[in-house]
Amino acid sequence: MSDKSSIYKSTLLFVIIAGIALFFYTSYRAATLSITHDEGVIYQVIYQHSLGKILTYVIPQDHMINSFLMKLSCQLFPDSEYTVRLPNLLGHLLYIIFSILLLLKLKNPHLLATGFVLLNFNPYLLDFFSIARGYGLSVSFMMVSIYFGYSFIQSRKILALSMAFLFAILSVLTVYTLMNYFFALCGVAGMMMLIWWADERFKLNRRFLSNTGIYILVIAASTALLYFMLHEPLKRVQSEQFIYQAERANFYSYTIRSIIFRSIFNSDPKTTVDIASYGFIALYFLALIMMVVMSIRRNFTFTGRLMLYSFTILFIVALSTTLQYKLFNIRFVNCRSATFVAPLIVLVFIGLAEELIRRKMMKIPVLIIIYAVSGLFIYNTVKHANFKWYLDWQYDASTSEMMNDLRQDVGTKPAKEVKLGIAWQYEPSINFYKIAWHLDWLKRVDRNGYNGDFDYYYVDNVDSVMRKDIFRDKTIIKSYGESNTVLLKKALPDEANSQ
Repeated sequence: MSDKSSIYKSTLLFVIIAGIALFFYTSYRAATLSITHDEGVIYQVIYQHSLGKILTYVIPQDHMINSFLMKLSCQLFPDSEYTVRLPNLLGHLLYIIFSILLLLKLKNPHLLATGFVLLNFNPYLLDFFSIARGYGLSVSFMMVSIYFGYSFIQSRKILALSMAFLFAILSVLTVYTLMNYFFALCGVAGMMMLIWWADERFKLNRRFLSNTGIYILVIAASTALLYFMLHEPLKRVQSEQFIYQAERANFYSYTIRSIIFRSIFNSDPKTTVDIASYGFIALYFLALIMMVVMSIRRNFTFTGRLMLYSFTILFIVALSTTLQYKLFNIRFVNCRSATFVAPLIVLVFIGLAEELIRRKMMKIPVLIIIYAVSGLFIYNTVKHANFKWYLDWQYDASTSEMMNDLRQDVGTKPAKEVKLGIAWQYEPSINFYKIAWHLDWLKRVDRNGYNGDFDYYYVDNVDSVMRKDIFRDKTIIKSYGESNTVLLKKALPDEANSQ
């Protein structure tokens, strides 16, 4: 066995072990972290509708394929946090596998190791692989599509193109904003057909026409299928005000910077975000300059490699979202809706590194840079790893613990229906536990706040500061530090008089 082969196998073993570790991390969180507000909303949708109706039932928060798979999971297994999150966990496994397969195509152990870290070590993205929302699942489908799209560029096989569009459609049906990626895939396929036609010196021989005709048919059929499936849902979504941009924005400030900010878990927003975002813009323009120079020198080897592929996808995504904003005032993707942009940014960096490493004078400096950046990604992920809450829903960190404390305080057979007063944001997650845990003694909670006569109160400490009367005639069952909340019990008449 050669030294090069031994290094490559050792590197592959490292990324497999790292992938398994990340999968166990998201699996443990999926099984133990409390259900969040948004998960509770979708759970109530799937609880009330059949599998067939879910594919046509649309609400602004609905992620169709994710909801469908959640419902299927709940029919196969008892309702629990892990059950409703299982589709995204399987999506995480898919993402890990196909990110490795994509990097293996580069045939470089350094890019395999660092590329895996850059694509997979992102604490914000890991949040969505362990939560019952469509964002993680859509990114997984996109990664599979990217792999097959890259395979198509290298092999020109119709099957690879068909698989790329199949998974692109699945990603869009999971989260509608992935329509921007679908447009990008169409653009890349069209660009490659033009490049291959130029390679043929613009001759239209029978074989080229036959293959190109099938490529166009695949693209047209995929577009028609997606339009048919999304025509009615998108009409409903377009009627909702939430899709419109209220303030002036652009792709760089609203999308790139927001996903970088979330990826470092909202910490050190100014310095780190500035360095990372400006650095990415510099790298993106460096990739553009390299492709222009190589084109002038008639060195078109880059046309079949990752740099052009990832560069073009991200460019069309930016163009698509910008045109939607300029023409229809549809808001730019940002934060959780921009999670799919994070791997695209990384792929541009990896593609540029691949090209620079091919130049002997640049190899060592580039390797130092990509290993250093990979180290920062690992540090950032380890620093922000936690087994208590999700970044966008930290206020729900203690909901399951509170519900268990409430169940223990009430007892097994309460004499009457128990009423719980809550702040509006806890309604979906609490009703999830009422249904999943079969708490028939608990009256369904609503979003009307604390006003009224309740047996128990689940209070946000922010509210308690503004309303001192919340604690009057009540005893504290437990305080929860992670969510900054308190569970209160209405005092009995004798206890209230003594107070």
